[in-house]
Amino acid sequence: RHFEESESYRMLAGDLGKPDFLKTIPKGGKAAVVMEGVSMYLPPAALQGLFEALAGHFDHVSLLLDAYTSLAARLSRYKNPIHAVGAGQVYGVERPEMLANGGFSFVKAHDMTPPCFIDELQGVQRQIFKKLYAGRFSRRLYQLYEYESK
Repeated sequence: RHFEESESYRMLAGDLGKPDFLKTIPKGGKAAVVMEGVSMYLPPAALQGLFEALAGHFDHVSLLLDAYTSLAARLSRYKNPIHAVGAGQVYGVERPEMLANGGFSFVKAHDMTPPCFIDELQGVQRQIFKKLYAGRFSRRLYQLYEYESK
């Protein structure tokens, strides 16, 4: 639906591993949750707990989550910008359906860079994006998953 200008929006600070911040949001209704750049910092149990809290708080949730694979989590020990934020450990997701037990259903995996956008590129750029950001190599490191609450 289209939002009216009178509706207010705000960003909330909170520890996603302890989703008490949801108490500041009215219960019920629909929510679209985009978790970009956070799932790798949460152990699987904390991520499942967040899913459960979201499903219990809202009537319906559409959730989009980017995730490292286990391979990417292992490789990140050597050189990764996450070290700049003081992260001691990161986590990967191999089976996205395993996160869906918290009141969510796994819908599907998406390409990080959809083919329709790569097709707009020319020459070498097109080949680089096809190999690195949309091909098997990319999927071995990084995934984009879609979930819906039940």
